[in-house]
Amino acid sequence: MTRAHDIEPRFPVEMPLKVQAYDIDVVGIVSNISYVRWLEELRQAWCDTHYPTDRMFAQGFVPAIGLTHIEYKRAILFGERVLGRIWFEGFRGQRWNFGFEFVVVDRVAAVARQSGIFIALADRTIRQIPDDMLERFGKRPESGVD
Repeated sequence: MTRAHDIEPRFPVEMPLKVQAYDIDVVGIVSNISYVRWLEELRQAWCDTHYPTDRMFAQGFVPAIGLTHIEYKRAILFGERVLGRIWFEGFRGQRWNFGFEFVVVDRVAAVARQSGIFIALADRTIRQIPDDMLERFGKRPESGVD
């Protein structure tokens, strides 16, 4: 699993995440499903900053997730302040790749990766990565990790 300090984060976005009562399980720690929701919130924040989703819709495509991997380092408890970080790891083949981390008081609580493809809205087929995205964001450095 790639962590933020393993490679230079590209096009990073950070946002505070509030642990809500519905995020915790019976023992008071953040539930796994909350991390997945936070990944979506962070990816949307990244898009809002760097390549808005409405622009993708206007161009006739949307992202589709193919892989989500979360590695938990320590429990996040109710009432803790969480900083979510996302960065773009680049394109490899037809896949987009993002790295994430969740930090509480300067300690990494979890790291994650997501990758996926773009789907054409008209016929729900895999769409090539748009040229303007390739020009702006570039390919991912060869790391041997998909």
